[in-house]
Amino acid sequence: MSSQPALAQAARRGDSFADSCSQLERRGYSQEEVVMALVILGSADAEADSRVTSMCDSYRQLRAMGFQPTTVVGALKMHGGELQAATDACLTCAC
Repeated sequence: MSSQPALAQAARRGDSFADSCSQLERRGYSQEEVVMALVILGSADAEADSRVTSMCDSYRQLRAMGFQPTTVVGALKMHGGELQAATDACLTCAC
């Protein structure tokens, strides 16, 4: 069993999805941020770089506020990535 991350292995095979993920990681996003952004956006938007980076930023901001990953993903997905609405939803859930 290899200790290398799955994305790194896929990137070496020429997987374009993994290449996109690796590029975002090289730009400073964590693997968690990238994967969760793609979960929120779905595969249709995976190639839309600006949408993915925006979602990574929103995910990062909400996680930095201390919200759990599942809460953040649900709120961003429910509100179409709108950060303020997702923040309000996370705060409502935190009561």
